[in-house]
Amino acid sequence: MKKVVLTLFAIAFVIGAAGAQTQNIAVSANVSTQLYFVSAPSTLELGTLNLSTGTYTAGTVYIRSNLKSWKLKVSADNSELRQWDGSAYVTSGDPSTVPYTFSFNTASSVPAEKIVNQTLATTPSAATTASFSRKATGGSAGEAFSVRVDVPAEPSGSSWEAANYQVILYLTLSAT
Repeated sequence: MKKVVLTLFAIAFVIGAAGAQTQNIAVSANVSTQLYFVSAPSTLELGTLNLSTGTYTAGTVYIRSNLKSWKLKVSADNSELRQWDGSAYVTSGDPSTVPYTFSFNTASSVPAEKIVNQTLATTPSAATTASFSRKATGGSAGEAFSVRVDVPAEPSGSSWEAANYQVILYLTLSAT
């Protein structure tokens, strides 16, 4: 009886093995690039400049990045604050200008990830850059980065004409 059961088992195994098939199925997915400004201030107001101590304004830019290699480039339409009449820069009558510096992410312990008190270039190809070799934190809300514009003290005040002044900053994100 043992021989009959073993023989039937062996026959069933051979028949089952002959009918077995294997099929491989590849599962693939794509995660799209997320590199953008979640939010940024549209204006940084310096207000009335303090000639004896200097003046600064600060804000927060939120950036989302799921890339491990990206950069922020900053340039400006002028390397100094220029007289502004509300719709255009003043160009006649030898208008005065006010110097400024720009800072970004100064609290970072990684030197390449920050910009500290830089005068900005007026061409994108010469833009000041902060480089990152990590994804941004914060998920869909983005990671918070500080931005700051400083105007130095001008104790005599004689070189700055009483007027409104403006500069436009251009912040650009790109993958590297």
